[in-house]
Amino acid sequence: MGNRGQLHGAGKMILRPFKLKAWITCLLEFRRRYRQVMSPNWYTELFFMDEATSFAAGHRPCFGWRRANYDRFKFFWLTGNLGYDFTEKTSLRQIDNILHRERIDPDGKC
Repeated sequence: MGNRGQLHGAGKMILRPFKLKAWITCLLEFRRRYRQVMSPNWYTELFFMDEATSFAAGHRPCFGWRRANYDRFKFFWLTGNLGYDFTEKTSLRQIDNILHRERIDPDGKC
């Protein structure tokens, strides 16, 4: 499942392609927590066939519920992007800003 922030409004209509720069891939199920899809005033769930598809759509693993996957992603991202001179201590926000610039066009559209 992916998350780009709250994309829907009343009536569950999609209003925008993204709200946040952090596009994450999370778990479909976690500790038996359940919620209504497209709950009012909450994030919009995006569903992918698999993780490779979510990565191709510009998402990265969730830090909170998928820590091991996130750690691997960050390690390989840092390894493949040495030109930024980042380290393991680089904030997630800095990486998300770069990922966001790479996934949208100059007009701010994805």
